[in-house]
Amino acid sequence: MAIAVVGLLGGLTWRQSRLYRDPETLYRASLERNSGAWLLQGELGNMLLQRGQTSEAEGRYEAALKINPDYVQGRNNLGDILLNTDRVPAAIGQFREALRLRPDSADAHVNLGSALARLGRLPQAILEYQEALRPRTRFPGGA
Repeated sequence: MAIAVVGLLGGLTWRQSRLYRDPETLYRASLERNSGAWLLQGELGNMLLQRGQTSEAEGRYEAALKINPDYVQGRNNLGDILLNTDRVPAAIGQFREALRLRPDSADAHVNLGSALARLGRLPQAILEYQEALRPRTRFPGGA
């Protein structure tokens, strides 16, 4: 009886361990069980974007933003994909929304500056770049 239990538990452990083979496999398996995990959608989007799978990454960021519209990094990353695929007005919308949510986001300011420069709006682009370079207070109260 003990041998059967140990064998059964070993088999179940082996089957479950396949889900932890690598982060992507873990994220995909977790999302199958919990599609509302916006942060996992974003992390999988990051992984796909690093590998150049921009179409699927875009879908992951969009899914994350449907769940959590205040996901600033997801908006910034989606905007970056839109900018790099020549959908500049849509990219600007994402960067502006990221900045509405987090006005001190240097990344979003730089990206918005790049989008504006692409449209030839250089004075506005320069202002965004300058804002990105402005020193930031890291902690509330100036500490």
